[in-house]
Amino acid sequence: MTTAVAVIPAFTESAALKLSEEYCKSRWYAAYTRANHERRVSERLGASRVEHFLPLYSSIRRWKDRKISLDMPLFPEYVFVARPFAGTTHTGRGMSGGLRWSAGSNASGRD
Repeated sequence: MTTAVAVIPAFTESAALKLSEEYCKSRWYAAYTRANHERRVSERLGASRVEHFLPLYSSIRRWKDRKISLDMPLFPEYVFVARPFAGTTHTGRGMSGGLRWSAGSNASGRD
């Protein structure tokens, strides 16, 4: 990944390089999905080789005739995604289950 670095005369070249590396480091964002589509979005992100995290917990559901252990999302309708702060505009369009970035600094992918 190549990035343009604006060098400020007061900084040395190594300081400008350090600023660029910090700027491009991946950060974690909460991505909002459609209701009950967290796993589908997680699978699609995995297939696209996007680093993501979907925390699950085990819940026992009981019906009249049986008990079933289900893995449920810890945060319904959210998947956590690691992406660089700059240069990434993945919006999730065309992804089954939808994907929208939660509010935050440049979280929408727009400049």
